[in-house]
Amino acid sequence: MFTLRTTLYNLIVNMNEQEQDDTLIVVYIGESNEDEVQQIVEKIERSFQQQLNKGLIDIIAPAANYYSDMDMSWQSKQNLDLAYLMAYAHAKGVFYVQLVDDIMTRRQFITSMKRFALIKSALANPFQPSWIVLDFCEAGFIGKLLKATELPYLITYLQLYYNDMSALDILTHLIEAKMCRQVKKDKLQCQHLKTKLWQRFNSNLFYHIENISLEDKLKLQLGGED
Repeated sequence: MFTLRTTLYNLIVNMNEQEQDDTLIVVYIGESNEDEVQQIVEKIERSFQQQLNKGLIDIIAPAANYYSDMDMSWQSKQNLDLAYLMAYAHAKGVFYVQLVDDIMTRRQFITSMKRFALIKSALANPFQPSWIVLDFCEAGFIGKLLKATELPYLITYLQLYYNDMSALDILTHLIEAKMCRQVKKDKLQCQHLKTKLWQRFNSNLFYHIENISLEDKLKLQLGGED
């Protein structure tokens, strides 16, 4: 819970007023114990009541019976959690960005992501597939920005393959299934197409807290740049 509060504070302090008005932070509580869920909700409410009232933060949790198999692996559970979160979030905005509860970010990261997405969309060839993923962090599934309209496809894949692959592999599989079928015999051509559809920002905007030096932590926590 400490890292969640730290992450929420860091996200908020690194947004200007306009960015906060354009953003919804959805906190997903993936616990089956209702008492634990309520405790987390109460702690968030005590720390971020103003942001909750403003509509910057929303809190959701699945029903206790959402996890049919309580002995599933953490990876399988994570995939189901992502599917639930995306199903809730896909109608809430134009873009969706996946984060976790132990990261820190840079100042005005919202503007950086939005500008990059709009530029890539404007430069796209209208007669060719546009980007599917914009990548703002090298670590796992963190900092992956998708168009909200793509989420239903990914949700379906997460539900189909939640026991078989990581979320990152499922996302890769989705892109290959959508775009590489025509060229699957040509691996180089397929890889080239995937590079166009999964584009990387020139630096990381998000960092795992445990991987940040104390000096950089203080800079990020105070809204500074490195």
